[in-house]
This record gives sequence, C-alpha cells and structure tokens, in this order.
Amino acid sequence: MITKISKGLQITIPRPIRRAFHLKIGSKIEIEKKGDKIVITPIEEDLDSLFKEAKKTKPKYKLDAKEMDIIIENEILG
Repeated sequence: MITKISKGLQITIPRPIRRAFHLKIGSKIEIEKKGDKIVITPIEEDLDSLFKEAKKTKPKYKLDAKEMDIIIENEILG
C-alpha cells in the first residue's frame, strides 16, 4: 500500500494494516532503518516485552545520575 507523508511529517497507517495488527490510538510501534528500508513493528503492551526491548538499547553516553541531572538542569535553565 502507498501512503504519503503529511505536512506535519506524519504518515497514516492504512486501515487494513491497522486492523490486521490491532493498532489503535496510543498503540506503540518501533521504527527501524534496515538497509534502505523503514520497518515498522508493533510493540506488545505487556511490561515484560517493553523491558526486554529497553535492555537491548545501548546508552549513547555513559553518564551517572549526577551528570544527567547537570545536563537536564542546563537544558532547562539554559
């Protein structure tokens, strides 16, 4: 199916696909780049699968809680 990117840089998942995967407002999906393709995968709502996905994610920076607090404070206060 072909869809187009809206003015707000959003896409609409066509109804037959939403129904096939039981997607509704608030459903979580994962978007990945695989080679030259964009892959959209529905995420199960149970906490176990969410934690499993989170464990696969490697942090971009190694920061402790204090360093994160400093960065957040600098972002908020400028």
